[in-house]
Amino acid sequence: AILGTLLSLIAVIYFFVIPFVGEISTRLITKENEIALGDMIYKNLIADYTVDTPATRLVNDIVHRIDFQTTYPLKVTVVHYKEKNAFALPGGHIVVFSGLLDKMNDYAELAGLLSHEVSHINHQHSLRAMFRNLSSYIFISVIFSDVNGISTVIVDNADKFKTLSFS
Repeated sequence: AILGTLLSLIAVIYFFVIPFVGEISTRLITKENEIALGDMIYKNLIADYTVDTPATRLVNDIVHRIDFQTTYPLKVTVVHYKEKNAFALPGGHIVVFSGLLDKMNDYAELAGLLSHEVSHINHQHSLRAMFRNLSSYIFISVIFSDVNGISTVIVDNADKFKTLSFS
């Protein structure tokens, strides 16, 4: 009975308390730190791709003409990749795959895509997901005395941005 109660308590903490703590902890990070984190993740991710410099310039020109009502410094990078996807990183970076741009018919579709990604940035979706995962991993690390796991979570979350498909 004691073991069952203990396991139930751990499950409740893991599935309900820890995600809540992760969400709340995003409020503790300053915007400057969020931008710095996003820059670090971006530098690590972009090394795996070939940047389409002319397309990147063109898309950023369009971005600066649209009022996205954000306080984040938006930086869009277009990369050569056949997959039809785009993703937003914490702090203002947006990566767009050329395969998605190739399927667009006009600038309105691009504006819609960019608005979608900016909403992820404004609502800190990537940062919140990272903090939820980090808090869960810290909890598991404490239970199993694995202190090296925190850096693994950060690297794992950075890698997940590459594999998101229309999330």
